[in-house]
Amino acid sequence: MADKHVKGFNYIVDKDSKILILGTLPPVDRTFYYQKDKLFWQILGEVLGYNEVNILSDEQKKNFLHENGIGLWDIFKSGFRRESSSKDTSIDISTVKPNKISNLLNNYPNIKYILINGKVQAYEWFKEYNPEIDLSMVKNLYNTGSLNRLDKSLKEKAILEWKTELKSVLNIQEKAKPRAFVVKKKNG
Repeated sequence: MADKHVKGFNYIVDKDSKILILGTLPPVDRTFYYQKDKLFWQILGEVLGYNEVNILSDEQKKNFLHENGIGLWDIFKSGFRRESSSKDTSIDISTVKPNKISNLLNNYPNIKYILINGKVQAYEWFKEYNPEIDLSMVKNLYNTGSLNRLDKSLKEKAILEWKTELKSVLNIQEKAKPRAFVVKKKNG
């Protein structure tokens, strides 16, 4: 398969964001965070006490993130992928253009934590392209896009790590009873 140029998503952050979750670069089909079956949404929903966040529309998912103080972005603004995959190994690192994450943090000072959605390679790239960012605010976690490829015990460990870290940085004391996410209508 020929290399394909991929553009990253615009960031999803607002003045109330406390945490920034970073991926690397979307796959060619650009659906990674918005796919309905991704464990990413299931984990967020369980931690925050919501049922079936994965079935929300893209706009509803953005509202869900905003209402819960979670920002979302990618380490890279653009680059080429060698295959239609969300695997970091498919990124041609010689072609990437990094996002200016430190500028985003300066513009949104309430962000106190960064979670990297990628255990090894994504974290190394983050450090390489963002040497000015204090790593004490950064935690690298397993890539939620690859959790279904792990054996059962490692998958459970990875999901528990995500849940524990999210609860910690969002200061959630106990699991809330699951409820449906309701989109608030804007006045006017």
